[in-house]
Amino acid sequence: MILNLILVSALTNSYSDDIESIKARSGCFKVSYEFYDNNTPSSNLTADAMEWVAFEEIENNKFSLQRIVIGEDPDASIQGDSTEIAKHWREEWEYEAPVVWNYQSGMRWKREDQKVEEGSWVYRDYQLDESLRYESSGQWNGGVFQTSVDAPLPRREIKTNPRPDGKAYDLLHRFMSLRADQSGSQEFYANQKIRLSTERELISMESGLIHYQRIEHPLCENAEAYWNSQKDFWKLVQKAWGAELEGKDSYHLKSYRLIGSFMQIGEEIASNPNTSLELAEIGAMIRQVVE
Repeated sequence: MILNLILVSALTNSYSDDIESIKARSGCFKVSYEFYDNNTPSSNLTADAMEWVAFEEIENNKFSLQRIVIGEDPDASIQGDSTEIAKHWREEWEYEAPVVWNYQSGMRWKREDQKVEEGSWVYRDYQLDESLRYESSGQWNGGVFQTSVDAPLPRREIKTNPRPDGKAYDLLHRFMSLRADQSGSQEFYANQKIRLSTERELISMESGLIHYQRIEHPLCENAEAYWNSQKDFWKLVQKAWGAELEGKDSYHLKSYRLIGSFMQIGEEIASNPNTSLELAEIGAMIRQVVE
Protein backbone atom coordinates (compact mmCIF):
# COMPACT_ATOMS: atom_id res chain seq x y z
CA MET A 1 0.00 0.00 0.00
CA ILE A 2 1.46 3.35 -1.04
CA LEU A 3 -0.19 5.30 1.73
CA ASN A 4 2.04 6.03 4.67
CA LEU A 5 0.53 8.93 6.55
CA ILE A 6 2.87 11.56 7.86
CA LEU A 7 3.17 12.05 11.59
CA VAL A 8 2.67 15.73 12.28
CA SER A 9 5.45 17.54 14.09
CA ALA A 10 4.66 19.09 17.43
CA LEU A 11 6.13 22.34 16.12
CA THR A 12 3.49 24.73 14.84
CA ASN A 13 4.40 26.98 11.92
CA SER A 14 4.25 30.75 12.11
CA TYR A 15 2.06 32.65 9.63
CA SER A 16 5.09 33.43 7.46
CA ASP A 17 6.15 29.76 7.56
CA ASP A 18 2.66 28.77 6.39
CA ILE A 19 2.86 31.11 3.42
CA GLU A 20 6.29 29.77 2.48
CA SER A 21 4.87 26.23 2.54
CA ILE A 22 2.03 27.32 0.25
CA LYS A 23 4.45 29.13 -2.07
CA ALA A 24 6.56 25.96 -2.23
CA ARG A 25 3.70 24.39 -4.18
CA SER A 26 4.29 26.82 -7.05
CA GLY A 27 6.78 26.40 -9.88
CA CYS A 28 7.57 23.72 -12.47
CA PHE A 29 6.87 20.09 -11.55
CA LYS A 30 6.85 16.54 -12.81
CA VAL A 31 3.63 15.11 -11.35
CA SER A 32 2.59 11.51 -10.70
CA TYR A 33 -0.86 10.32 -9.61
CA GLU A 34 -1.56 6.98 -7.92
CA PHE A 35 -5.00 6.06 -6.54
CA TYR A 36 -5.94 2.54 -5.50
CA ASP A 37 -9.43 1.23 -4.63
CA ASN A 38 -9.26 -1.62 -2.13
CA ASN A 39 -12.34 -3.38 -3.58
CA THR A 40 -12.35 -2.61 -7.30
CA PRO A 41 -8.97 -2.55 -9.07
CA SER A 42 -10.61 -1.28 -12.27
CA SER A 43 -11.26 1.98 -10.39
CA ASN A 44 -7.53 2.49 -9.84
CA LEU A 45 -5.77 5.47 -11.43
CA THR A 46 -2.12 5.95 -12.33
CA ALA A 47 -1.05 8.88 -14.49
CA ASP A 48 1.84 11.25 -15.08
CA ALA A 49 2.04 14.84 -16.28
CA MET A 50 4.05 18.02 -16.02
CA GLU A 51 2.63 21.19 -14.47
CA TRP A 52 3.53 24.80 -14.03
CA VAL A 53 1.86 26.34 -10.97
CA ALA A 54 1.32 30.09 -10.49
CA PHE A 55 1.22 31.60 -6.99
CA GLU A 56 -0.79 34.77 -6.40
CA GLU A 57 -1.93 36.74 -3.39
CA ILE A 58 -5.59 37.45 -4.18
CA GLU A 59 -6.17 39.74 -1.22
CA ASN A 60 -5.00 40.04 2.35
CA ASN A 61 -4.73 36.54 3.91
CA LYS A 62 -5.97 34.80 0.74
CA PHE A 63 -3.70 33.05 -1.79
CA SER A 64 -4.21 31.15 -5.03
CA LEU A 65 -2.28 28.38 -6.81
CA GLN A 66 -3.32 27.91 -10.44
CA ARG A 67 -2.12 24.76 -12.21
CA ILE A 68 -1.33 24.65 -15.91
CA VAL A 69 -0.88 21.11 -17.23
CA ILE A 70 1.69 20.38 -19.94
CA GLY A 71 1.10 17.22 -21.96
CA GLU A 72 0.06 13.86 -20.54
CA ASP A 73 3.45 12.14 -20.38
CA PRO A 74 6.13 14.08 -18.47
CA ASP A 75 8.95 12.20 -20.16
CA ALA A 76 7.52 13.03 -23.59
CA SER A 77 7.08 16.65 -22.49
CA ILE A 78 10.62 16.84 -21.20
CA GLN A 79 11.87 15.51 -24.53
CA GLY A 80 9.79 18.12 -26.35
CA ASP A 81 7.50 15.59 -28.05
CA SER A 82 4.29 16.73 -26.39
CA THR A 83 3.56 20.41 -25.88
CA GLU A 84 -0.19 20.48 -25.25
CA ILE A 85 -0.85 23.10 -22.57
CA ALA A 86 -4.16 23.65 -20.75
CA LYS A 87 -5.62 25.19 -17.63
CA HIS A 88 -5.93 22.66 -14.83
CA TRP A 89 -7.52 22.87 -11.38
CA ARG A 90 -6.92 25.64 -8.84
CA GLU A 91 -6.47 25.68 -5.09
CA GLU A 92 -7.02 28.57 -2.72
CA TRP A 93 -5.88 29.21 0.84
CA GLU A 94 -7.58 31.64 3.22
CA TYR A 95 -6.27 32.38 6.71
CA GLU A 96 -8.73 32.05 9.62
CA ALA A 97 -11.84 32.11 7.40
CA PRO A 98 -15.10 32.21 9.41
CA VAL A 99 -17.37 30.66 6.74
CA VAL A 100 -17.15 27.51 4.60
CA TRP A 101 -19.29 25.85 1.93
CA ASN A 102 -19.84 22.27 3.11
CA TYR A 103 -20.68 19.61 0.54
CA GLN A 104 -23.93 17.75 1.28
CA SER A 105 -24.46 15.27 -1.61
CA GLY A 106 -26.09 15.31 -5.03
CA MET A 107 -23.94 18.29 -6.11
CA ARG A 108 -25.37 20.48 -3.33
CA TRP A 109 -23.40 22.75 -1.00
CA LYS A 110 -24.44 24.55 2.20
CA ARG A 111 -22.90 27.70 3.61
CA GLU A 112 -22.02 27.33 7.30
CA ASP A 113 -20.28 29.40 9.93
CA GLN A 114 -17.38 27.73 11.66
CA LYS A 115 -15.45 28.31 14.84
CA VAL A 116 -12.17 29.89 13.80
CA GLU A 117 -9.13 28.33 15.43
CA GLU A 118 -6.04 30.47 15.75
CA GLY A 119 -3.59 29.72 12.96
CA SER A 120 -6.12 27.79 10.86
CA TRP A 121 -6.42 27.85 7.07
CA VAL A 122 -9.33 27.00 4.78
CA TYR A 123 -8.16 24.98 1.78
CA ARG A 124 -10.36 25.20 -1.33
CA ASP A 125 -10.27 23.04 -4.45
CA TYR A 126 -11.82 24.41 -7.66
CA GLN A 127 -12.90 22.71 -10.88
CA LEU A 128 -11.68 23.77 -14.31
CA ASP A 129 -14.69 26.11 -14.65
CA GLU A 130 -13.89 27.71 -11.25
CA SER A 131 -16.85 26.06 -9.52
CA LEU A 132 -16.03 24.84 -6.02
CA ARG A 133 -15.32 21.16 -5.48
CA TYR A 134 -14.76 21.24 -1.72
CA GLU A 135 -13.21 23.26 1.07
CA SER A 136 -12.14 22.44 4.61
CA SER A 137 -10.10 23.75 7.51
CA GLY A 138 -6.80 22.64 8.96
CA GLN A 139 -3.46 23.89 10.22
CA TRP A 140 0.10 23.77 9.00
CA ASN A 141 2.28 21.96 11.53
CA GLY A 142 5.98 21.46 10.87
CA GLY A 143 5.45 21.88 7.11
CA VAL A 144 2.50 19.46 7.00
CA PHE A 145 -1.17 20.34 6.46
CA GLN A 146 -3.92 17.84 7.29
CA THR A 147 -7.65 18.06 6.71
CA SER A 148 -10.71 15.88 6.10
CA VAL A 149 -13.97 16.73 4.35
CA ASP A 150 -16.95 15.36 2.41
CA ALA A 151 -16.56 16.02 -1.32
CA PRO A 152 -18.21 15.18 -4.65
CA LEU A 153 -17.20 12.10 -6.58
CA PRO A 154 -14.08 12.56 -8.70
CA ARG A 155 -15.16 13.48 -12.22
CA ARG A 156 -13.38 10.39 -13.55
CA GLU A 157 -15.82 8.21 -11.55
CA ILE A 158 -19.10 10.01 -12.23
CA LYS A 159 -19.63 8.14 -15.51
CA THR A 160 -18.69 4.80 -13.92
CA ASN A 161 -21.04 5.13 -10.93
CA PRO A 162 -22.45 2.56 -10.09
CA ARG A 163 -19.00 1.04 -9.82
CA PRO A 164 -17.95 -2.15 -11.64
CA ASP A 165 -18.93 -4.06 -8.49
CA GLY A 166 -22.49 -2.70 -8.88
CA LYS A 167 -22.30 -0.45 -5.82
CA ALA A 168 -23.11 3.22 -6.30
CA TYR A 169 -21.86 5.81 -3.84
CA ASP A 170 -22.87 9.40 -3.06
CA LEU A 171 -19.79 11.21 -1.81
CA LEU A 172 -16.09 10.86 -1.23
CA HIS A 173 -14.89 11.59 2.29
CA ARG A 174 -11.34 12.83 1.78
CA PHE A 175 -8.54 12.73 4.30
CA MET A 176 -5.50 14.58 2.99
CA SER A 177 -2.05 14.94 4.50
CA LEU A 178 -0.02 17.45 2.50
CA ARG A 179 3.70 18.08 2.83
CA ALA A 180 5.52 20.87 0.99
CA ASP A 181 9.12 22.04 0.80
CA GLN A 182 11.47 23.46 -1.82
CA SER A 183 11.98 20.07 -3.50
CA GLY A 184 8.26 19.74 -4.21
CA SER A 185 5.23 18.42 -2.38
CA GLN A 186 3.27 15.26 -1.70
CA GLU A 187 -0.44 14.78 -1.09
CA PHE A 188 -1.34 11.56 0.73
CA TYR A 189 -4.99 10.47 0.71
CA ALA A 190 -7.01 7.97 2.73
CA ASN A 191 -10.47 8.36 1.21
CA GLN A 192 -13.79 6.72 2.02
CA LYS A 193 -16.44 6.12 -0.65
CA ILE A 194 -19.74 6.65 1.14
CA ARG A 195 -23.32 5.73 0.23
CA LEU A 196 -26.01 7.72 2.03
CA SER A 197 -29.15 5.85 3.06
CA THR A 198 -30.48 5.74 6.60
CA GLU A 199 -26.86 6.14 7.68
CA ARG A 200 -23.44 6.54 6.11
CA GLU A 201 -22.44 3.24 4.51
CA LEU A 202 -18.80 2.64 3.63
CA ILE A 203 -18.60 1.17 0.12
CA SER A 204 -14.85 1.16 -0.34
CA MET A 205 -11.57 2.71 0.75
CA GLU A 206 -9.19 4.51 -1.58
CA SER A 207 -5.54 5.33 -0.93
CA GLY A 208 -3.73 7.87 -3.03
CA LEU A 209 -0.54 9.80 -3.59
CA ILE A 210 0.09 12.84 -5.78
CA HIS A 211 3.79 13.64 -5.96
CA TYR A 212 5.09 16.96 -7.30
CA GLN A 213 8.83 16.81 -8.08
CA ARG A 214 10.36 20.21 -8.79
CA ILE A 215 12.18 20.40 -12.13
CA GLU A 216 13.43 23.00 -14.57
CA HIS A 217 12.15 22.91 -18.14
CA PRO A 218 11.57 25.52 -20.87
CA LEU A 219 8.02 24.28 -21.47
CA CYS A 220 7.10 25.79 -18.12
CA GLU A 221 7.95 29.18 -19.61
CA ASN A 222 5.44 28.39 -22.37
CA ALA A 223 2.88 27.48 -19.71
CA GLU A 224 3.46 30.78 -17.93
CA ALA A 225 2.96 32.69 -21.20
CA TYR A 226 -0.19 30.64 -21.87
CA TRP A 227 -1.60 31.55 -18.46
CA ASN A 228 -0.72 35.23 -18.81
CA SER A 229 -2.64 35.34 -22.09
CA GLN A 230 -5.95 34.43 -20.46
CA LYS A 231 -5.68 34.89 -16.69
CA ASP A 232 -7.70 38.14 -16.78
CA PHE A 233 -10.64 36.19 -18.22
CA TRP A 234 -10.42 33.57 -15.49
CA LYS A 235 -10.29 36.25 -12.81
CA LEU A 236 -13.59 37.54 -14.21
CA VAL A 237 -14.99 34.01 -14.01
CA GLN A 238 -13.92 33.77 -10.36
CA LYS A 239 -15.52 37.15 -9.66
CA ALA A 240 -18.74 36.06 -11.36
CA TRP A 241 -18.94 32.89 -9.27
CA GLY A 242 -18.43 34.95 -6.12
CA ALA A 243 -21.20 37.35 -7.12
CA GLU A 244 -23.58 34.50 -7.95
CA LEU A 245 -23.10 32.79 -4.58
CA GLU A 246 -23.11 36.01 -2.54
CA GLY A 247 -26.04 35.97 -0.14
CA LYS A 248 -26.94 32.34 -0.80
CA ASP A 249 -27.19 29.83 2.05
CA SER A 250 -27.05 26.84 -0.29
CA TYR A 251 -26.88 25.99 -3.97
CA HIS A 252 -27.14 23.12 -6.42
CA LEU A 253 -24.75 22.70 -9.36
CA LYS A 254 -26.79 21.09 -12.12
CA SER A 255 -23.95 20.15 -14.46
CA TYR A 256 -20.28 20.57 -15.34
CA ARG A 257 -21.02 21.82 -18.85
CA LEU A 258 -19.39 25.20 -18.19
CA ILE A 259 -16.01 23.48 -18.12
CA GLY A 260 -16.07 23.05 -21.89
CA SER A 261 -17.65 26.46 -22.52
CA PHE A 262 -15.23 28.46 -20.37
CA MET A 263 -12.18 26.49 -21.52
CA GLN A 264 -13.08 27.22 -25.15
CA ILE A 265 -13.55 30.94 -24.44
CA GLY A 266 -10.21 31.03 -22.64
CA GLU A 267 -8.49 29.46 -25.65
CA GLU A 268 -10.16 31.96 -28.00
CA ILE A 269 -8.97 34.85 -25.85
CA ALA A 270 -5.45 33.42 -25.80
CA SER A 271 -5.34 33.21 -29.61
CA ASN A 272 -7.19 36.49 -30.24
CA PRO A 273 -6.65 39.22 -27.60
CA ASN A 274 -9.53 41.22 -29.11
CA THR A 275 -11.96 38.54 -27.91
CA SER A 276 -13.65 39.48 -24.64
CA LEU A 277 -16.57 38.61 -22.41
CA GLU A 278 -18.27 40.89 -19.90
CA LEU A 279 -18.85 40.00 -16.26
CA ALA A 280 -22.63 40.08 -16.77
CA GLU A 281 -22.38 37.57 -19.63
CA ILE A 282 -20.31 35.19 -17.52
CA GLY A 283 -22.79 35.54 -14.65
CA ALA A 284 -25.67 34.68 -16.98
CA MET A 285 -23.87 31.49 -18.04
CA ILE A 286 -23.29 30.50 -14.41
CA ARG A 287 -26.95 31.03 -13.53
CA GLN A 288 -27.88 28.42 -16.14
CA VAL A 289 -26.18 25.70 -14.09
CA VAL A 290 -26.76 26.94 -10.53
CA GLU A 291 -30.00 26.91 -8.56
